[in-house]
Amino acid sequence: MTYTFDPLVPRPIDRPTEVPLTTDDLVALDEAKIFAGPPDPVDRPAWRERLHVWREDARSRHEYTGAAYDRPAAAWASRCHTVAQVWLWDELLYSFEQDKFTPERFLADAHERFGGLDAVVLWHAYPVIGLDDRNQWDFYRDVPGLTGLVEALHDAGLRVFVDYNPWDVGTRRGDDDLTELASLVADLGADGVFLDTLKKAEPEFVERLNAARPGIVLEGESKLPVERLEDHSCSGCGSAGRPATARPCDAWSPSSVPSATCCVTACGRRWPSSPPRRRRPGFTRHAGNSTA
Repeated sequence: MTYTFDPLVPRPIDRPTEVPLTTDDLVALDEAKIFAGPPDPVDRPAWRERLHVWREDARSRHEYTGAAYDRPAAAWASRCHTVAQVWLWDELLYSFEQDKFTPERFLADAHERFGGLDAVVLWHAYPVIGLDDRNQWDFYRDVPGLTGLVEALHDAGLRVFVDYNPWDVGTRRGDDDLTELASLVADLGADGVFLDTLKKAEPEFVERLNAARPGIVLEGESKLPVERLEDHSCSGCGSAGRPATARPCDAWSPSSVPSATCCVTACGRRWPSSPPRRRRPGFTRHAGNSTA
């Protein structure tokens, strides 16, 4: 038996989900990533009504209260719409000539191109992790000036996410992941955690991070399961194709579920046009290769 994956062909789970207009059983919509709009504009009022019915039913079935969005320390999440996922060695964020972070240059470019940002995800390890034995935590803690960068971004009015890579299991081992992550969040004063490759965090994970940083916001990758809207303040990020005949609706956009946050990831990643032959941020400890 062979299995082939075509990255140009969306998986069934990534395709917009049709909203049935003639049945009261809408539980299956809990699994939808994107709702497909009706091909016939005449059906739009009925389509919207079915979404309202599903939403109210889901609230009841999952005992949703909106508590995660009522926390004062996390109130910003409902206004966090544009998030840049940026490498620590992005040419706009870090000057290789001056050997220092340049957040003002990065933010000026973002303002010119997007009108500004609400938050950033500081992307640290992938794809260079694995060149030596350093783990994902080393790729943050070995970076000179990182705390100052976070402070500068906060001073500019942005929120800061760190990244968690659950798949990092082949590098050197320290404490367990949750202990390491909670410590990093507290030390940096991070506002949120991007859950790389994860749709959600387990309840213990949420509790430990809240203890380290009250009001911490978690953003998964892909669609957050409906039952976990109660303790996650961001709906997740991702992308999907859209059909030409109808306008799809993000299952958790503000237009479909009040209090749910739709975070649009605007990647600021840039490779240097000619990669410099010098050490990049994060390559300061342990023996081994030091260039990407």
